[in-house]
Amino acid sequence: KIKRNPVKKIIIGDSQGAAIKVDLIEKVSGEKFFNYCIPGASFETIFDMFWLAAGQTKLEKVYFTVAFMNYSSNRSYNIFHFAQDYFDKPYLYFMTKENFFDSFVNAVYQITKDTAIIQNSYEFAPVEEMNKIARSRLKMFFENYTYPKAYYSELNKISQYCNENNIELRFIILPV
Repeated sequence: KIKRNPVKKIIIGDSQGAAIKVDLIEKVSGEKFFNYCIPGASFETIFDMFWLAAGQTKLEKVYFTVAFMNYSSNRSYNIFHFAQDYFDKPYLYFMTKENFFDSFVNAVYQITKDTAIIQNSYEFAPVEEMNKIARSRLKMFFENYTYPKAYYSELNKISQYCNENNIELRFIILPV
């Protein structure tokens, strides 16, 4: 969508920022933003998303959602190439069984509003199960933490680019 309709004000991040309601921001501030937060995005992915957006339009405002659980060298991965594949060949999106299945389930749920369809979601888990999930995620994210010097360097590069191009750059730290 960012390639088809580039906007000058964006919010970039992972799933934590995906729920930010740009229509509410527009209603309150009068400014139109695009929410470019993608579930599963790593810092590498977010950096690539920024550079793609910067190459598409003259950005005015950029808000990064910062997820400290991903701010670790041990969480290094990049899903941006999937997005590039889908830009180049959009039909590929539905060619993976996971995307096809998720899209089908989401469509059925939107039509029927039957919560049994999504009953296996962790959102419906009992408190004990939620605590177990939380402990395992804390262990996964922080047990072998390594400071990501490369992320810090890239954030500085982005900051410098924004300063040189008169782009307002802000960081949003959302509660986990």
